[in-house]
Amino acid sequence: MAQIWQKLTGKKTYIAGVGLILLAVIALWFGLVPVTECAAIAAGGFGLIGLGHKADRYGAMTVELIAIGKQIAEQQKTTGKADLKPLVEAVVADAIRLQSGIDQ
Repeated sequence: MAQIWQKLTGKKTYIAGVGLILLAVIALWFGLVPVTECAAIAAGGFGLIGLGHKADRYGAMTVELIAIGKQIAEQQKTTGKADLKPLVEAVVADAIRLQSGIDQ
């Protein structure tokens, strides 16, 4: 069972989104749900797919920035000063990478 979940890593949000879209199409086809509700269900599916894409694209960058932020907060606590240089360098590097269209 653990192997199945491991194979699905990174795909569960996409699967749920596609499932919602299929549910909306099937429910509309058989007349089980009004058109407006089918549209809302399908929109939710497309939203999940978009959310999954954003997480794939920006997840690693967000985790890295949070780790740097934690280090800065810890440094502030222990020394009373914080060196923002690593955070600024990371943000600038990510901004340049995103501007140039390079994804990890």
